[in-house]
Amino acid sequence: MTDDQFTERKNKMPQTDDKIIEIDGKKYYAYNFPRPSVTVDHVIFGIDTKKRLDEPGNGLKVLLIKRKNPPFQNCWALPGGFVDMDETISDASIREVLEETGIDLYACAGQRSAGAIHIFVGVFDAPERDPRGRVISHAYSSVIDINSVNPKAADDAQEVAWCDVTECSEIAFDHGAIIEQAIKKLDSKFLAKIILGQFV
Repeated sequence: MTDDQFTERKNKMPQTDDKIIEIDGKKYYAYNFPRPSVTVDHVIFGIDTKKRLDEPGNGLKVLLIKRKNPPFQNCWALPGGFVDMDETISDASIREVLEETGIDLYACAGQRSAGAIHIFVGVFDAPERDPRGRVISHAYSSVIDINSVNPKAADDAQEVAWCDVTECSEIAFDHGAIIEQAIKKLDSKFLAKIILGQFV
């Protein structure tokens, strides 16, 4: 960014003094510069461990929710949402999965049959990725046995469904790109361990 571009952007910003504000009894430092929002998205891969890997219809699945609210209302998307002020990004991703799908990834991780694995996928920060404004998302993925969970839509989700990874490109935001990146994080040996129940 050049000096002129920086000055132009600064002049467009609200010219208010920095100050301490209080919301619900908590004090926050209010800057006179706009700040981006932070969100999480979670790719939940599912495999049916009761079937052979090469059995028809037993490809890698991903759990999607149908959004209840704008933007992308009634469109399929990954579970996710905004990070609360008092939680870590990792905890936020697990909370959002629980709220929108009913799946407790902490509980799954403690069950050998479930094999939930929490993997950091990446940061997705294209300036116009979200029509609501400047939103930076941190994506995670997990791999679970679909027989070990019973997903149910709740909170911001009106429906929830398993989708074959080859058939879920037309989804909200940049979630298709997030799924593609999450798949790249799973190598064949890793998937073999999942299928055999040798969860790490």
